[in-house]
Amino acid sequence: EMKIADPDYLELYGLELVAGRNFRENKHQFDEFIINQKMAKSLGWTPQEALGKKLAISEGEATVIGVVRDFHNHSLKNELTPVVLMNWHAWRWQAFVRINSFDGLIATEDVWKGMFPKNIFTYRFVDDSIAKEYVIEQLIFKGFRFFSVLVIIIGCLGLFGLVSFLTLQKTKEIGIRKVLGATVGHILIQFTRSFALLIVVGFLVASPIVYYFMQTWLESFMYHTALSAWMFLTGGLITLLLGILVTMSKSLSAARANPVTSLRSD
Repeated sequence: EMKIADPDYLELYGLELVAGRNFRENKHQFDEFIINQKMAKSLGWTPQEALGKKLAISEGEATVIGVVRDFHNHSLKNELTPVVLMNWHAWRWQAFVRINSFDGLIATEDVWKGMFPKNIFTYRFVDDSIAKEYVIEQLIFKGFRFFSVLVIIIGCLGLFGLVSFLTLQKTKEIGIRKVLGATVGHILIQFTRSFALLIVVGFLVASPIVYYFMQTWLESFMYHTALSAWMFLTGGLITLLLGILVTMSKSLSAARANPVTSLRSD
């Protein structure tokens, strides 16, 4: 892949030279190349060996004066590509500017209009260009986030309804337990233990399935993070805590109720 550069290109994009030097001046006819490590490796050169070598591309031949550390040109789904930076005035039809505020953009536009009054000023941000590489992934992430929240809400509502039903069915049992000396904490443990066990079983069943699909998706990227156990354990603990809170929110009132009221009919 070929890119047009000038003496300020490396500093602007934070590219690091691992061998050789940078361009020293703008030129109307190119005679120097800077390549990346991937390009040097594809030609069988080390960074030091590449210096001074002649390299021919479709635009012509020039001498390699520097080698930069590899950098990503595209999405992380793609492997690093060989890159040639050439200092050629004839191909400079764009300006790359680093700005810190909207005022900087206005100032850049004013300079452009002063130099090229007949040309339309158009621009785009680098981060927007990068974001376009991940449009599908962003849509998938938003979909997962929406449906995850929806499933959690539905699950909590279902659990709350089930606990409410069981509490109503075991009102007299709770009253008898309290008469026999059971504490509020003991009754809450009795209620939450069975539900917590179901959540743990569900977590153990779901984790391998989630791991398989997440690992398959991550493998579509050439460069990706690794899945760790703490990611799954964190999700499992959060789910368990939500289940316990929902269960306790309803069973606490039943555990605190006066046993005389629940046993009055007997």
